Amino acid sequence: MLHQPNEKKSRPASNFVKRSPIPSLYAETLEDEVKSVRDGEELEMMKLAELKELAKSRRVKGYSKLKKGELINLLKTL
Repeated sequence: MLHQPNEKKSRPASNFVKRSPIPSLYAETLEDEVKSVRDGEELEMMKLAELKELAKSRRVKGYSKLKKGELINLLKTL
C-alpha cells in the first residue's frame, strides 16, 4: 500500500506523566497534615504555599489563582 503525498500521519495522544522516582520530603509531611486537617482552624493557620501544595496533592484544578480565603473555603468543601 502506497501513501499519498498529502496524507498526514498522526499518532495518538500520549498519556505520559513525568514523575520523580525520589519522593519529596515536603510532600510526605503534607500528607501527614492532610490526615490531621479536620476543621478550618488548622487550614487558616497554614501558609498559602502549604495550602497550594495541599490542593495539589488533592488534585484540585484551578487552585493556583485563588486567594488564601478562597482556597481555604474550597479545601473545606472537599
